[in-house]
Amino acid sequence: MRQSTAALSFLYGIDEFYPKFGYTTIGPMYHLRITAMAYRPPLPEGWRMRSLRRRDLPAIKRIYALNTANSVGAAVRTARSPVWTQLIATAAPNSADTCRVIADEHDAVVAYAWRGAGLGYVRDFEGYEPRSLVLGEVMASSPQSADAILGLCCAWAAEETARREQPVCWVYSNQPPWSIISTAAMYHENWLDTQSFRSGGMM
Repeated sequence: MRQSTAALSFLYGIDEFYPKFGYTTIGPMYHLRITAMAYRPPLPEGWRMRSLRRRDLPAIKRIYALNTANSVGAAVRTARSPVWTQLIATAAPNSADTCRVIADEHDAVVAYAWRGAGLGYVRDFEGYEPRSLVLGEVMASSPQSADAILGLCCAWAAEETARREQPVCWVYSNQPPWSIISTAAMYHENWLDTQSFRSGGMM
């Protein structure tokens, strides 16, 4: 690590282990728990919910850049990042993963919710609470589109309830309190959870 070009590194720690090597706690984990499951705001005229298409990727990249421009610790995704390959694969027929979007009156993507099947956050949190729908990435480009994507998340949860043995009681998304999604959620009956650790973490 000392020989690499990274300015810093961070990880989910093991209790009382990594501090011995100079690591320190940098902050909590944040989760948005959407509990207003009946929430379905009317979409603006011409807007609609649909699945991701391959040609949507440039718009998805712009939304990601907009949401992470002033973030601390967000992953820097280059144009050839493997994450984009994984995300665009959800547009293939019979994909095990899913990404849904809000498209405006010009069919341009203004918000998206990516299931992220197989991602650690999704796998771990659905293991903790089987009654939840965990989404790996939820982002929007404006307050209006943030409200719309919250409605999409609730509609998605209703579909999952019909498919599962247990009803989906809430939707989880890894959101800091200052995100545009969290701000939109604060106008409804939802939870913003802060989970802190002294020196450990999910490991």
